[in-house]
Amino acid sequence: GVHHSGDDAEPTAHPTSDGLDSRTHPRIVLSGRQGGLVSLLPFGGRVEGIVTEGLRYPLKDEALDAGPARGLSNVRLGDRASVSVRAGSLLIVESPASLSA
Repeated sequence: GVHHSGDDAEPTAHPTSDGLDSRTHPRIVLSGRQGGLVSLLPFGGRVEGIVTEGLRYPLKDEALDAGPARGLSNVRLGDRASVSVRAGSLLIVESPASLSA
């Protein structure tokens, strides 16, 4: 998210996170700025059937295991991206694009 403290202060960007669980919330649409980073972190074990849209390195019905993952630091191609999962839980961490861009 973006935090603005005071009238004269420059806005500062802070990473945000969200969760995705195949049982209760299998798809999420992410709104943000082009160039922001999106990391997908398996939570509690293997996550299967991951599909991403709007990211530089798309996943198409792929799996990620807990531990060192290839789901780190993907780049947002536009203002909207989406992530869905078939099985498992995924933590999504977003780091906004530079505010000076």
